[in-house]
Amino acid sequence: MQQALLVFRAALALAKETFAPIPIVLVYVPSPLAVYRLVTEEVPIDAYEGPYQVHRREEVARRTDEICAGVSAIAAAVGVDFLDARPAIRAAARDRPVHGPGDWKHLNRAGYEALGQAIAGALAGERGDGRCRALDPPATAAR
Repeated sequence: MQQALLVFRAALALAKETFAPIPIVLVYVPSPLAVYRLVTEEVPIDAYEGPYQVHRREEVARRTDEICAGVSAIAAAVGVDFLDARPAIRAAARDRPVHGPGDWKHLNRAGYEALGQAIAGALAGERGDGRCRALDPPATAAR
């Protein structure tokens, strides 16, 4: 993860330099697993590559917070605005799934609408302080 964040920082710095007059808002979009309330201690996932995987609920929460913090720190260091989209996507997921049903690895219409509204708010000047947000408990997946 640290190597990926270093490469990402360099790429973001290059983008900011190349497109200097254009404001950039960096948006952290969580993995599907980090959106829903996980009701079991361990959760199996369907990985794109490699073997079947199981993740502990606490590890999922820790990892999304760790990644968000790393991306937020990069945004601050490079000097771009940052938006943590997790609260908006999780709020939408309280009422209905925001992924699937045809593809559970990507947002569906409800998910994209929640993401779009969060981004629109950021672009309208509701950027906040550029930090990761404390999360309410995520929604329970209704599949």
